[in-house]
Amino acid sequence: MSTERENEIDLSTVSVLPQLPASLRPNHQSALPDDFEGAVIVRFGAVDSEEKPEGGGLVIDYRKPESSEVRRVVLAFNELGMWVEYAGSLESTTIPA
Repeated sequence: MSTERENEIDLSTVSVLPQLPASLRPNHQSALPDDFEGAVIVRFGAVDSEEKPEGGGLVIDYRKPESSEVRRVVLAFNELGMWVEYAGSLESTTIPA
């Protein structure tokens, strides 16, 4: 099933930038954590809290293939850009189903 619409960019062929875009400050782009590329995605979704980062927050829990330590990156965004709001360890390594 494809969600591609006629006359729109083909997202299956676009290049991926190693940084998140920042429209207001193009020279101040937010980089993803070094250990994120090649990691196994354990879970992703939205922030489940009344206090949310701008844009609602996209949460990605991940681990390096050879590690059992689960780490987290939270992306915040608005119409002007995207940035890493949090990158680090989890308080708990238990990942609910």
